[in-house]
Amino acid sequence: MSDFDLLVNSFLGFFILAGIFLLLALCLMTGVVAGEKGYNGITWFLGALFFTPLPVLIAVAGLPDLKLRRSLKELVKNELVKVEALAGDAPSSG
Repeated sequence: MSDFDLLVNSFLGFFILAGIFLLLALCLMTGVVAGEKGYNGITWFLGALFFTPLPVLIAVAGLPDLKLRRSLKELVKNELVKVEALAGDAPSSG
């Protein structure tokens, strides 16, 4: 085997290894983003691993944030309770 063949094989091996690491990093990022939004991160990680990770990552980025929705729903519910309590204490006009 010549030096050129050895050099080509080492570069090829490096790029394959770098591609695998990039694939796993994008899949991991997809799972983390999904988890932060309140979805099952493991399921999205496996989906990105099975399909290509970049379109799945874009799809996850477009999903609504379930954690934020729950927080806002709880905040509105608490404020509504306060308003109802204040409305009940107010004297009726008439």
